Order: sequence, then structure tokens, then C-alpha cells
Amino acid sequence: MEEGRPNGRGPVAVRMRRLRSGLEGSFGHARTSAFFVALAAALIAAGGTATDIPQDQVLMLWGGISPDGRLRLDPAFVMDAPEKMPSSPGPYRIEVTGEGASPLLSLDFDMDEISDGSGGFLFMAPFREEWRGALDRIVLRGPEGTVTLDRYTHRPMAIVIDRESGQIRAILRGAAAEARIEAAAEGAEAGSTASDTRVLVSYGLPSSSGPPAPGPPRSGPC
Repeated sequence: MEEGRPNGRGPVAVRMRRLRSGLEGSFGHARTSAFFVALAAALIAAGGTATDIPQDQVLMLWGGISPDGRLRLDPAFVMDAPEKMPSSPGPYRIEVTGEGASPLLSLDFDMDEISDGSGGFLFMAPFREEWRGALDRIVLRGPEGTVTLDRYTHRPMAIVIDRESGQIRAILRGAAAEARIEAAAEGAEAGSTASDTRVLVSYGLPSSSGPPAPGPPRSGPC
């Protein structure tokens, strides 16, 4: 399984506007996250098709805060896309650590406000090849508390991408993502090369090794 910087102009911004209207209402947190889902789709599409936008492997970090003040950290992905980093510091911090709690990446930032009173963020941070398979934990901290993704997180998400155009066909969560992941795995096992899509998969931390094993119970949110 496989697993930037819009400025209001150019191919990324155009795709973002189109994809926002197409994805609005597709998720349980539609008003809260539709904009950032659309932005992610636009950046991924730019990574697949635009030749004038610098791109390399990046770690996609995204999430937000709901109108009632709950933090959310969505499953992370590794992909080819333009880099997009925080424009200024703020009261929120993302920390990415490896085995033995070794620090790999830390970002301070503020949330982008959304009209319904919620907030969100999406960053495409440079990814180092030596991190592959070594990521152990991603933590989002803020005034509202802390949320964590780790090796035991099981929140399946699948991004389905058209191989030829690089356009997003679907961003799936939960049971819908599980079904698409299983279909892709069955096709691979059968040796099929006819698929016109590729599927990026994450259960929390970016991984190509399948779903995480059950872990010890935790008292905090994940």
C-alpha cells in the first residue's frame, strides 16, 4: 500500500476551490473540516500534476478544534506534495517523535479560524527517509488539552488518487476506508495491474504494514 503553499492564485488555489465544493458535506465534521480536506486534496493533486511547484516527500499533519473546544488530530500521511509550513508561531504545538522518544519534528502555530467557530490546520512538513518505519508518536498540544497518534491508533483513512491525473477521487474514513483498503489489498494479492487509482493509507501514523496490533488501554484521547 502506498501511502505547499497556496497563495490564492495558481493551480493549487483553483483546485482547492473546486474540491471544497465537491467535498462539502462528505464527512461527519463537514463544516469543521471540509475546507482542510479540500486543501489537502488540492495539495496532493498539485504534487501529482504540477511541474512548476517544488515538491518532495512530506509528512501531512492536519487536524483542528471543534466549536465545543475539542482538539482533533487526523491520521498522518507521507506523500509527494509541495511543502506547507506554519506562517507564524502560536499557542499550539505538534511534536513528532521516534523510537525512544527521540525528537524528530516540532512545530508551533496558531489555528486558522473557520466561520462556524471551529479552527483547523494543515501542514506539509519535509519528511526524511530515515524516519520511515521509525515514527512512534505524533502529539498535538494546546490550551484545550492534548491528543495523540501512536502505533496503537486505529482510525483508518484512505485517500484514493487517479494515477493518470493525480486528482483526488475520494478521501474515506472509518468503515468506508476499511472497505477500500481491503479491495486494494485483494487486487494486489491477485496480481491485478488494471487499477487506475492508487490508495494512500493511514491508521494514525503513516505506515505500509497494515493495521496496528491491539495495544494497551489508554485513558487519554487519541
